[in-house]
Amino acid sequence: MKDRPTSDHDRRRLKAATERGIKRAGGGSMLAEQTRVEAAQLSKYKAVQEDAAFMPIDVAVDCDMVSGSPVILSTMASLLGYSVAPCAPERVKYAPELVGTLIRETGEVSAVILEAMADGKLTEAERAVIAKEIDDATLALWRLRASLLGA
Repeated sequence: MKDRPTSDHDRRRLKAATERGIKRAGGGSMLAEQTRVEAAQLSKYKAVQEDAAFMPIDVAVDCDMVSGSPVILSTMASLLGYSVAPCAPERVKYAPELVGTLIRETGEVSAVILEAMADGKLTEAERAVIAKEIDDATLALWRLRASLLGA
């Protein structure tokens, strides 16, 4: 076995990000219509038991673009000790609306966490829902930041 710089945990994080990205892109069948890979192969990229199948970088970019959020790219950057930020701030006139969106999204994060933890157990499905809500809240935060810096 080769000694790799990424750990099993790192690769599981990549698989989880891939799964979130595919879900946000509308699912494997929907994404397959907008990239060079078929749905069956996309399914292998997110499957933890397919330890040799990872999404190629061009397909990952397609996935993030279709999903509207750099889910996979952000995970890759995080594994390397970096974060992803928009290149140029968007000019948005209505920052108060963005604050409302941020409040709603963070409230949804809190709600799904409290609901998931109510029974004292956290399932993989619950983790996926929480991660999606955190992604939505993060996107709302970045949009607010961009509007403030671009104003």
